[in-house]
Amino acid sequence: MSATRTKTVAAQVWRNAHLSQWNVTNVNVTDSPVWSAKFTIPGLTHESFDRDGNPKITSVMLTSVIARQYVLHRPYDNSGSIFLDWPTLTEDRFTFVSSTQFKMSRSLYTPVTPKWPLDVEFVLGFVGNSSMASVSHFYNEGKTLEPLWTQINQLVSIDKTTRKPTPLPQWFKDKYAGKGCMDKGLIIKPFDRPSLTYNHSVVVRWSDTDNYNHTNFASYVHWTINAIHEAILMQEKKKSSNVSADSLPSNALPGIRKDIIANGLKDLQICYLKESLEGQSLDVHVWQKNDEDNIVCSSILRGGEDICQVKLEYFTSLEDEMAIM
Repeated sequence: MSATRTKTVAAQVWRNAHLSQWNVTNVNVTDSPVWSAKFTIPGLTHESFDRDGNPKITSVMLTSVIARQYVLHRPYDNSGSIFLDWPTLTEDRFTFVSSTQFKMSRSLYTPVTPKWPLDVEFVLGFVGNSSMASVSHFYNEGKTLEPLWTQINQLVSIDKTTRKPTPLPQWFKDKYAGKGCMDKGLIIKPFDRPSLTYNHSVVVRWSDTDNYNHTNFASYVHWTINAIHEAILMQEKKKSSNVSADSLPSNALPGIRKDIIANGLKDLQICYLKESLEGQSLDVHVWQKNDEDNIVCSSILRGGEDICQVKLEYFTSLEDEMAIM
């Protein structure tokens, strides 16, 4: 059995095993005015929260991808229909996440707001020539005025042999193009990395990877957040004269503080450029612009080449917002 076939089978086993453990209910699919699927999922768990009591963004990301996997791989009616004909579409190709964005509401970080179960609305976003976008809204069960968070996801159709983008099949474009909620796909362009950054080195471990042995899409964010906290810690040590003044560039992260991070992430944008594998060494560079205290940029490098870029925007405090108003 070829390596590609082995990985495909492993992914199918993973989906069947994990998705069968989710008690998904209230599934409803419509094709008008756009293709959308609504359903209820268990939601976050007690392991989904960090030391500040906030939902971990990595848990939010993984919950989002499992919800998407469910609706794209499980029949939604007795005839065996699957949303967007996904198994047929992906039978002869891979899909690669080229970019994704998460938009969080303040209520996600409000302790009294229930985080389980959750109502999900998964909507077709846009169908292009070789890529497509989708939008996922996650609501507190029964509350549909404002989602706790929204994910916009851009996928590229990849040829299994050449590993290069390949056009979506014509039958798929004929059926679904123009039936999404977006007038164009999600475009997150790579940004320039300055010379002044804080560098956090990592090695891709088994637990950082997916069934294809590629780094999981949430691991890059996990490393970025650890790099930010490590940089803050080094700044604190530097101020207490416990480390050399040359150990950390003084203004690589001039404005970010722990209290800003504790406010919770407001917006997360990720541009995936290339893959990384188990055992490879990566460098995670983080930095800020002087006038953006609540925004941090990150670029993850393999062998000196950018393979992923991340931009995190944290909420400002309510007191700061009132002062601005």
